[in-house]
Amino acid sequence: MNATTFLNRMSEKDITDRCLMHLRRQLGDRIEVTLEELELKTGNRRYDSKIRIGNIEVFVEVKGQLNGIRPILNFSKLHPVGGLPLLFLLPHLELKHRLELEENNINYIDTAGNCNVDLPGVKLLVNVRDDAPVDPPYSGVAFQRKGVILLYHFLVAPQLVGASYRTISEQTGVSTGAISGILDDLRKQGFLIEVEGKRTLHNLRGLIERWAYAYLWVLRPSLHRGYFRSRDGDLIERAQLSGINDRLLLGGQYAVMMLGDYLSSENTVIYSSLRLSELSKRYGLRPVGKDQSETDTELLSPFWHFEVSPQETWHQSFTADILTYADLLLSHDSRVLEAAQKYLNHEIRDRFQNAGLQW
Repeated sequence: MNATTFLNRMSEKDITDRCLMHLRRQLGDRIEVTLEELELKTGNRRYDSKIRIGNIEVFVEVKGQLNGIRPILNFSKLHPVGGLPLLFLLPHLELKHRLELEENNINYIDTAGNCNVDLPGVKLLVNVRDDAPVDPPYSGVAFQRKGVILLYHFLVAPQLVGASYRTISEQTGVSTGAISGILDDLRKQGFLIEVEGKRTLHNLRGLIERWAYAYLWVLRPSLHRGYFRSRDGDLIERAQLSGINDRLLLGGQYAVMMLGDYLSSENTVIYSSLRLSELSKRYGLRPVGKDQSETDTELLSPFWHFEVSPQETWHQSFTADILTYADLLLSHDSRVLEAAQKYLNHEIRDRFQNAGLQW
């Protein structure tokens, strides 16, 4: 399966999130990018969303499944002249298609980070002008199932990276043979370097973003145990009081709300291996049927082999910061995605920088 085919399987929500991440990274702190509206209609045209890039409002069209770029060219031709600019968010494109979009002066960003954006005060052009495709975001063994699990432990406890293969295997449950291949792949992709003869993680922001989407795509679906509703509404209080003893951890929107001034939300992700009957008895959870409008909790199975307890005791009720961040990226709510970026740029960044690691 080639890179283009693989990424064309991504959902439109994932394409949106990844493309906007690339745009924010290209622009840095000097120009803010915000997602303002979803699924809007103006005149007789419908658009997937509207974003603001600095002071400029832009209509956005997301194309999840591509069979050539003719649909993009046609959609662009039908876009009203004199209206707001139009930006396409796309899966990874082959070089010939990227060049054709440039020749037709079409604004686009693809999931690999290639882009042609020509707006008042904002001009970006990123294109890999050779025959080798841009690596898809989940390529290589480091971003497959065992690699995702191993990287989780590295990102939670960075000092583990420099340990012996035997120690790493004992701490993570990943075999020494698999560890060797994953570390080699991380080196090739620039995420692992040697400092004074000791292995250390490198380019952590890029690594965390790659890990988060690989986790959502490769590992998380197999962990899902169902959607639930708390019968009496005191799930959170019970979980904070006794959840740590049951190895039950809170994540997602509720966790980030409690850990900082980010969101106001009752939507919760729970990681627990307790039987459903025990979860119902101890925490008042009941399964939700086909109508998921009453859902406030998603249940997933833990996948880690150890837990790192922060100094603050009450933090022990919550998932690791990188896992909380990854779970936030599932949302298509602009408030939640903005909270995820803020959480990454502050709490998570500060933890690694305080440990003396390169962000």
